[in-house]
Formats: sequence, structure tokens, C-alpha cells
Amino acid sequence: MNVVGKTKLRSKTGCLTCRRRRKKCDEKLPICVNCISSHRHCQWPTFADLYDRRYASHSESRYRDNLSKPQESSSDHDGLHEECRSCRSSHGQHNPFLLDAGVSSSAVAQRVLSQELDCHISRHFVKKFYSLLLLPYCHTQYHDGWLSELRQAMDTHKSLYYSILACAASHMSIIDASSNMKYIALAYYTNSVRELASLLSTISQDVKNDGLLMTIMMLSLHGLASWDTNRDVPQHIQAGIRLLTLHVLNKPMGVSRLFDRSSLESVMYAVFIHTAGLWSDSTSSEFIFDNVFWCRAEQVLGQTSFFPEKSGSSDSPVLGVPVSLFRIALSLRDVFRTGILPEISELEGLQNDVADWEGLLLEDQNLLSYLPGDPQGRDFQEHYHQTAVHLFTLITSLLLGQVLRRSVLAGLPQTIPRESWQMKLAIQILEKYANDRVWAKCFIVQWPIYTLGVLMDLPEDRQLIRKQLQQTCDVTSFAQVARYGYDLETIWTTREEAALMNIEQEADGGLDVLF
Repeated sequence: MNVVGKTKLRSKTGCLTCRRRRKKCDEKLPICVNCISSHRHCQWPTFADLYDRRYASHSESRYRDNLSKPQESSSDHDGLHEECRSCRSSHGQHNPFLLDAGVSSSAVAQRVLSQELDCHISRHFVKKFYSLLLLPYCHTQYHDGWLSELRQAMDTHKSLYYSILACAASHMSIIDASSNMKYIALAYYTNSVRELASLLSTISQDVKNDGLLMTIMMLSLHGLASWDTNRDVPQHIQAGIRLLTLHVLNKPMGVSRLFDRSSLESVMYAVFIHTAGLWSDSTSSEFIFDNVFWCRAEQVLGQTSFFPEKSGSSDSPVLGVPVSLFRIALSLRDVFRTGILPEISELEGLQNDVADWEGLLLEDQNLLSYLPGDPQGRDFQEHYHQTAVHLFTLITSLLLGQVLRRSVLAGLPQTIPRESWQMKLAIQILEKYANDRVWAKCFIVQWPIYTLGVLMDLPEDRQLIRKQLQQTCDVTSFAQVARYGYDLETIWTTREEAALMNIEQEADGGLDVLF
């Protein structure tokens, strides 16, 4: 039998990258594990590549037309491909912000999106993820302006492009509990860091580069919103601080654009979250707090107002409450971490500042008048803003009370009786917004709610905190919220076990007396 000329079909399994490397492919779509681990482009054969070409020359072959015109398809399909081609950016990728979400056929859209992974993930960024990055009550120009800045910068910055996809893919992996999407997000993240390093080696830091700053902000956000890169956040924050100091704080114009304010507040919020850390962690923070940067930024923001005719809620897209409240909270957090009381003058300053905020809180007659779910009410956005301010005020008041009583040791603050006026009012606030999904998007209240949980003693009150954090997780799917929840469960369990042990020891002591 003559087998020399026997023709073999081309293999239809595995990606082309693994075939060229002679590696066994696990065939995971859209990116196989081999390509993820080796940081290679995972290329899959097209439909035309898999045809049996032995019979393509026959006039009646079912493959003939397909091979002669491999790109043709239905008119709807052609239109969407043309749309994707028109969205190619200068670095050969898709610019997701130029894609029209509407298509003529949902079935066609699904097929195209399955082939165009970047487009699919970037749509998620625009439709689901981006709205969670700014406070829901800030001015719409912040929302639209930053999106426009991202659109313009990502065309010429691969690092920004990959960082955006990394954030969106990571968010999708948490929502869907998808390990594959998690690996994809990490691959995007790695590509972004690599491109960022390349960019930093070729440009001067003296040249203002919005794309560079946006990349660093996105990489920091990836660490806060996901589970995998949280340890990288401090170095991203430090890079952001250097750029903002050089191009904003050291310039005569200061904060001259909405983008400048958004960037400055974003980095400051990341500084706050990482400096505050978790309450169960009594060790020194890995992040070194830059007091000079913080004070200068606080001063500059206090002198900047883009919408003076609007309420204070509109002009702060990320921090949402006065910067001084964040500073007070960080000062008190440091006392509990170190166990070292501030100097007398600093302590008096903290006491005066907190007293001023308490006065504003007690004077507010409309604190609990807002009805959640009623956006037609007067100044409903201002209610979110003022409630966030008051919640920070209540937390700083409770923490300062323990400091002034000299009951502070390095570690956790003590629980607070439910009868205290601060705790009563805080519980009323949480009950008021228990089912408000807009409130759940106000990420600045996550830390006060988490800290309030540390201070609570009764199981029913703790359940209210659980409900609040769970609602926020359901709405945002951010890992930082889950970190707070896990830490609270650890703290509560430890306290319950310690209380049970004390009861047993007291019972044993009573038996010793009897005998």
C-alpha cells in the first residue's frame, strides 16, 4: 500500500501560538493558559484556516466560495465588522469608546463579541464599571469629561488601553466568579505595567502626560477593586503623587482643569484607603503617608471651585466630603495603630475640628427627611453628600471620645454602647439607606460603615452592617468592600470567642470558691 502521498488534515485543535511552539494547548478560549503564563499573543485559526482544502478546487465544493471570499458574510455581519475596523486605534487595537452599543442583530452581536474580546470587555468598562469610579452625585461634566480624556489618551497609550481592560476584566471575573477572566485581567495588567515601564524609559517626567497619569490611576484602581494586585498599589500611588506634585501642585495655575481635580482626588482617596488599612492589622502601614503632599493638596482643593453656583456635592467627584474629615480620620487611625497619643496642641486641634463638625451635624434638621428612591425630591443629591459628611463626623466623634478618655491601646477601638447619641444616629442613617442602591454607589461611606461595625457590640446592629456591605458588594462588586466584610467577621468572631472564654473563666472561678 502506498502511504507516502496520503494527505493529512490540518489539526483543528489548539491555538496557533502553541502549535508554533510545539506546546500542548489546553484550548481555553479566548486565551489559553500557556499564552497567559508566557505573556504571548494567543492567536486562533480563522474559520477559513480550518477548511479541508483537498476538495476546494472542485467546482461543487461547499468550501470553494468560503475560501475565495473568507471575509464575506451577511450584510449585518459586514456592517459590524466595518464598525470594528473603523475603531482601530493607532496601536492596532480597538478603541472601545467609539463603538456603538446598538447593533441590528443581537445574535450577530454575540458572535462578533465572542471573537472580539477586547470590544466585549471594553463595553463592560463603559456600561458597568466606569459609573462606579465617580460619586453618583458629582457634576455630570466630571463624568463626561474624564470619559472624553480616556477616549483621547488611550489611542496613543498602550499602557492606558491595557489598564482599562484589566480593570474591566477583573470586575467581570468577580461578577461571574470566572477564573478564566481573572487570568485574562492579570494578562492585561501585566501588559499595562510592561508598556508603562517602556514609556517611562523614553519620556521625560518634566513633560506633562495625562495618559501616563491615567494609567497609574487605573493600575491603582485595579489593586483596590480586585483581589490580585493590592500589594502593588503603594508604588502606583507614589508615582501618582510625584506626577501630581510636578505638574499640578508645583505649577502657578494649580488645579486648572476638571481632569486635574479628578486626578488629585483619586490619588488622595487611594492614599486614604491604604493608609487606613484594615482595623485588624495593628502593624504599621506598608504605605508611607506623605503629609506634605496631603496638606498641599488639601490647600489647593480648598481654593478651587469649578461650579460655585452648585452645592458642595457637585464639585468633588471622588472624595465627596471635605478633605479635613479624611485627615482627622487618618490622625485618629494612627493613634489606634501605634497606641501613641498626639501632642497636646494636636489633640486640642482635633477636638476643636470634631466639635465644629458635630455642631453642623446637630444643626441639620433635614438629615433623616430624605426618602430613598425619590429622586424628584428637592436637592436629593445633596442629601447623599450631607449624609456622608455626617457619617464621617459620627465616626471621628466616637474614635476621638476613646482617645480623650485615654482608653486607647495599640489595636482595635472598644465597642460603643448603642445608647450613645452618635451610635443611635448612625444606626438611624443606615436603616434609612438600607435598600438604596444609589447610596451603595457612594464608595466614600464604605470606610465609615466598616469602622462603625468595629464599634458595634449587639448582634442585631452587626447584621445591619452586614446588609449594608452586602448591598454594596451586589451593586459594585469591588473587592475592597469584601475585604472590609471579611475583616469585620474576623473581629466579631474573635470578640465573641473572647467573651465566651471570659464567661467560662468566671464560672470556673466561682466553682473554685465553692470548693
